[in-house]
Amino acid sequence: MNTPPEATPSPETLEKDRVPLTQKAAYASGAVASCYLTNTISVLALPIYNIGLGVHPTTISLAMGLPRFLDALTDPFIGNFSDNTRTRWGRRRPFIAIGLLVASLLFALMWLPPVGASVGVLGVYFTVICTLTYIAISVWQIPWDALGMELSQDYDERTRVQAWKMTFYNVASFLTPWTYALCLLPVFGGNEIVGVRYVGGGVAIVALLFGLTCAVFCRERAETQKQERIKFLPAFVCTLKNRSFLILTGVLFIVLSGFLLSMPFMTYVNIYYVCGGDKAFGAKLSGLYGTVQAATGLIAVPFITWLATRYGKKAVMLGGQMVALLGCLSGLVLITPTHPYLQLIVPVLIASGSTCVFLLWGSSLADVCDLDELQTGLRREGMYGAVGAFTLKLGSAAVTSLSGIMLVAAGYAGSAAALTPEALVTMRNLYALVPATGLVVGLVLTAFYPITEALSRSTRAQLERRREAAAPSSGGETV
Repeated sequence: MNTPPEATPSPETLEKDRVPLTQKAAYASGAVASCYLTNTISVLALPIYNIGLGVHPTTISLAMGLPRFLDALTDPFIGNFSDNTRTRWGRRRPFIAIGLLVASLLFALMWLPPVGASVGVLGVYFTVICTLTYIAISVWQIPWDALGMELSQDYDERTRVQAWKMTFYNVASFLTPWTYALCLLPVFGGNEIVGVRYVGGGVAIVALLFGLTCAVFCRERAETQKQERIKFLPAFVCTLKNRSFLILTGVLFIVLSGFLLSMPFMTYVNIYYVCGGDKAFGAKLSGLYGTVQAATGLIAVPFITWLATRYGKKAVMLGGQMVALLGCLSGLVLITPTHPYLQLIVPVLIASGSTCVFLLWGSSLADVCDLDELQTGLRREGMYGAVGAFTLKLGSAAVTSLSGIMLVAAGYAGSAAALTPEALVTMRNLYALVPATGLVVGLVLTAFYPITEALSRSTRAQLERRREAAAPSSGGETV
């Protein structure tokens, strides 16, 4: 019989394993770029290309989903290439800088569709730009994620690094839900197609500046560049055989897929169900919903970090998924046209719980890499992060491609304005039940995750003894 974990504080983090605040902030600044370049596409795609330009939602969902399959296939190669790169600037930072420059430019072009083009041409344009943008994002984001796992070798300090990352991400998330509302500002004549040209360009510039801060000011551990090069296929196969990694990635995959699959419903539910067709009011509600979600996540980060250092990462991930599940189910009652603002309770619960999963996944993956190093003698954060991204992107590609089909199945008949009340209620119910199902599966998987704090600290102690025996003087040199 399992007993509840005791609230015992973890051992004090050694000075050599502490990451300076400036380094944490420099690394976390990349989360702003990650948030803006990925989430804004999801926020604006349907309102701009469907409601504004008339492209069918199935075309848009396929345009966003199918390129992710290609994008996913490139991730393991990028991760392995980054693991094997040897430059005076380190293994990760050159990829971060170059990939971010290209991704920001392509993102801005995404919101400059050819004027007067047919619906078919617009669909092709969006698909091509999406494909190139996602590949460019991978070029910088896979090494950036790997860099975060390398910054510290301490069980709890890794959680603190990820907490900084989540804090910056949540602060950036205050803006993304409002990007559609910004496109409708009077200065743009209330025309979202005009407004998105400026909003998209502004978002790209902000993402570029914050992302480059990480590339310029972060430092890498020089010792990792001295290890032998790793062949792609053996590294890929070895990663897929790691049970702890598969369970951890499965949790994030199923939880994230549930939220992604339900996301498009809320645009139509708010505008046509809750707000009776008022796009401005619907955009405002969606903005408030996202702001409350971001604010809750921001407030929750230090509390979750404290809980994880007291009770362990696994216990906190389980508790967080239970809270998020309650939040999803509450949407069946709280998302209603009778009281439009009542829905703002939903993101408080969802964000409180889901932040546990998103924050602790990266920290736990670093623990998986330790166990892998003990078995193989190699640090492979790039490959593990890339295969994790590979799995998640294949899933997100599938669910994004299906989201347009689900809209049609729920009652979308070619025109958003023609949605029936019954179809809108179905969309509201699916918005609540689809992610709830993912969270239930995630809870089951988390229960089987084997790495505890005791196992992780034992692994690190063995690695430290091995490293000291091999190279007593090769401590914390950075590049």
